[in-house]
Parts: sequence; C-alpha cells; structure tokens
Amino acid sequence: MADNVPPPPPGFTLDQATGDIPPPPPGFTLDGAPPETTDQGFNRGAGLTTRAILHGVAYPSELAADTGVAVRNYSEQLANRYLPGVMKQVYGINSAIGSAAGRYLGPTAENVVSAVLPPGPPSGYYELPSAGYEQGITQLTGTAPPRTWGERLGSIVTSAVAGAKMPAPEAATQAPTNFVRTTPKTQTFLAGANEGYTADPAAVNPTLRNRMISALAGKKALEQASREGNTEVSSQLANRNFGLPEAGGAPTLEDQPK
Repeated sequence: MADNVPPPPPGFTLDQATGDIPPPPPGFTLDGAPPETTDQGFNRGAGLTTRAILHGVAYPSELAADTGVAVRNYSEQLANRYLPGVMKQVYGINSAIGSAAGRYLGPTAENVVSAVLPPGPPSGYYELPSAGYEQGITQLTGTAPPRTWGERLGSIVTSAVAGAKMPAPEAATQAPTNFVRTTPKTQTFLAGANEGYTADPAAVNPTLRNRMISALAGKKALEQASREGNTEVSSQLANRNFGLPEAGGAPTLEDQPK
C-alpha cells in the first residue's frame, strides 16, 4: 500500500552517502527567523559600538518609558485582583470609546484607543518599550546583542560616554557665578563678619567640613577666641556710634554727647 505523496520539487535531492538533506541555498531564510546579523570581526565590533551609542543616547527616554509601562502593568494587575467590579466597568467604558472612535474615525483610531484604553484585562504584562527598541537596533545594525562579559563591559562604558555627551536641560535664568545659597542665620553672620565679628563655623553652617574644622581646632577654644575678639569689635562699633575714636575702648556715660 502506497500513499499518494506528491513528487519533490525540481532539483531536490538527498545526499546518496548519508541520506542528509542538502543545506539551503545562500540567502534562504524562514519566516519569523531572527534578522541576519554580521557577527564577524570588525563588523561586529563596529555594530556593538553603534548599538552602545544608540542605547546611551536614548537611555533617559528608555528609562522613562519603561517606568511608565511597568507602573501601568503593576497598577492594572492590582486593580484587577482587588477591584474586579470597578475594572469591569472601566473596561466597558473603554470599549465604548474605542467602538465610537472606530465608527467615526476608522479602524486605525480604534486600534490606537484600544492600546491606550484597553477594553479588557490583559492576558499578560505589556511589553516594555526598551524591548522593541532593542529589536529595532538589531535590525538596524545587523549585530546581535553583546554575548560575552567583555562585550557587555565595553558596551556599558561606550553607552555611559555617549550619554554623558548629551546636553542636559538648563533653566532659562541662571544663578550668578558667585551665588551662594544662604539661610537667615548665615545672612546675619555675613553682615556681622563684614564688621569684624567671628564665630564657630560649625555653629553658623554645620557642614561636615566645618564640623571637622571645629573639632580639630577645639570648640571651646574657638568660642573663647570669638568672644574676646567680638568684645573688641562691639566696643569699636559703639565708639563709632558715639562719634568717638574706635580705638579708645568702650564708651562710658561721660562720653555721650551733651
């Protein structure tokens, strides 16, 4: 008993020695197969460099897009788990909006609305945008993603350098070059310092550097030195106020003008 098997296509032969099917002709690909890549020598190095630069340039937008989709995935899954009744109503409204868009604007508009406002619970998580970007880079460069640790490390360094070269957004109005952010306490100290008053830097601006200086010099010694110097400055300012020589010591009641 023999089945009616159609004949093989012209030119189709089996290797007489081993019975193996001969290799496909050059350029033969199957539908859905990964894009052909150039993974040899210099071509792969240039392709990996291009991939890394494209990732470095697009990293901020990739991160923002992935974060948004991840938040949507997580929040929608939680809502479907704990608020199924509410989500059923939400999906019903979304479906009505999508149908209206398709009726008045066409199927493309309905597909866009359905992508933004899903008419039903998703079967799984929405794909992160970076995954589609990765596939696009592979098709553009013809180079597969990094495989070895050396390739990954080189790609990370190249992406970081490319990202660092991107201009950062700047405010339209820039602060002056010598601008120093101050508090009311530091403003009072600066006004006094212009007259000659001194103070423990850690007491005015308790940064790590100032606290280290205060600790090395001795907090009590700094306070004592400031107290003595500030007493002399106060005497000079008082003399100035009464019209007396500033080096004449603290004014007395007799020194007041008649």
